[in-house]
Amino acid sequence: MNPSKTEDDLFHHLDPPIMDHGSESQPSILDPYSLPPISEIVLFRDDDDDSLSHTSSDADDASANHHSLAVLGPPNAAVSSHNQNQNPNPRLPKPGHIDPDPHISTQFYTFNSKSHDLMIRCLLEGRLASPDEIRIATPSTVLVSWRSVWKDRNEDTAYLTAWKRIQDKLIVHVGPHGNEFLCFKNNSNQFVSHTEQWQDIVTSFHGDADLKHLGLKETIERIKQVWTVGAKFYGIPESFIRACVELLGAIRSIFTVGSGLYIMYKEDWSPWLT
Repeated sequence: MNPSKTEDDLFHHLDPPIMDHGSESQPSILDPYSLPPISEIVLFRDDDDDSLSHTSSDADDASANHHSLAVLGPPNAAVSSHNQNQNPNPRLPKPGHIDPDPHISTQFYTFNSKSHDLMIRCLLEGRLASPDEIRIATPSTVLVSWRSVWKDRNEDTAYLTAWKRIQDKLIVHVGPHGNEFLCFKNNSNQFVSHTEQWQDIVTSFHGDADLKHLGLKETIERIKQVWTVGAKFYGIPESFIRACVELLGAIRSIFTVGSGLYIMYKEDWSPWLT
């Protein structure tokens, strides 16, 4: 394997185009499928690694046929959220958890909560992560890939090289309330998320004031006004967004009967008692 060639293959075209959203308005924040205004959200922070990530075309399309509804638990089970603190209306449930792993690209880097947090700390402190910090925050499969790309370097140097390539592309945006967001140097209009945030983000941009479920294309466009989409930009894979949209589309209606909140699915009922 030619290390330099492989490196080029893994890290080509990672910078997202600069998007001018000056004339665009951020999608309105609407219950029950929206999070609070972006400046008020207390989000978990993640880190990126520069060799493996999600692509909106490569990994998304490849996994869509097999993992479009990779939901943990049957659709007729009581719905739950992995981060209920971000639900603006506790009486309205969120969809069943969708496993992000099948949607993660093997070509580009993807942030998890640990690596996202580490990257933000490194940028704010003006330093590189240590090899040990990188090992703790990075999945073993990614470490193996980095090691194979830079065979001619020792293990620590290989990890530092990969991490630095990612870090050099990013900056931290600090909101008016002190919340810290990861974004590209050449595009501060979109934030880089991590896997634990994906479902909350998709759900928040998927509905309107009348509880109408939006289609895939419209949902993606709304998300892009705030967050990066696609593996090349360390963003949410389109295949994952598609899975969320399909799951949310399975919900026919949400309404309250007595003291219980009920969800009507296309084929079944599921109570979610408050």
